[in-house]
Amino acid sequence: MFPIQNKLLHIFVGPTLVGITLKEGWDDQLIVHAPARRGDVARLVRDEPPGKIALVDGTFHSYPAVGHAEIMLALKRGWSIWGLSSMGAIRAAEMHTYGMRGFGQVFISYRDHDLSDDEVTLLHQEEFPYISLSQPLIHIRLLIHDLIHLKILSPKSGEEIIMRLKKMWFGERTMTNLREYLAEAGVKEEQIADINHMFSRFEIKTHDLIDFLSLKPWLSIASS
Repeated sequence: MFPIQNKLLHIFVGPTLVGITLKEGWDDQLIVHAPARRGDVARLVRDEPPGKIALVDGTFHSYPAVGHAEIMLALKRGWSIWGLSSMGAIRAAEMHTYGMRGFGQVFISYRDHDLSDDEVTLLHQEEFPYISLSQPLIHIRLLIHDLIHLKILSPKSGEEIIMRLKKMWFGERTMTNLREYLAEAGVKEEQIADINHMFSRFEIKTHDLIDFLSLKPWLSIASS
């Protein structure tokens, strides 16, 4: 078996990377791939010697999702695989007992709670830079909980908004619709206007990726 390459990280990422500025020198450490589709991981591990993969974003509905079998294939061939933020967090929660490594708040939420894939799903542009066109429910939940804590929104109204959003197609979970529902629930106009500025606090998918890139946990894995 080939030794694992210590520094290079193959990262499958799309909308979660938007807004993150990669530091100078990252070009020597990251090989950036588009959001993973079914078969992408299998092709990579078939054509390359064992290395390291970070699975962040992946397709959900537009194309078949990255499969458990190809992740198992990669692990058996000596690859180290991290999962975080979105599709990666889901797969890591499902496969951490088989050797896939999870990272971050989203991974922990999926590992410890019965969450649906729908929580992290969003609509985004099909081509680079994969700008998000809707918001994931997991971020909206955190915002709603904060508004309830601040007594800007009642628990009953907050739950009604979440249920309303959960029943709709994920591509329609936009900030425009969210602001409309908050207004209907009696939230003041100036408070709704503040949401655009405060929403980044609840974007834990992005926070997990920033932490992952900053801490570089893949570098702590010894060569085999």
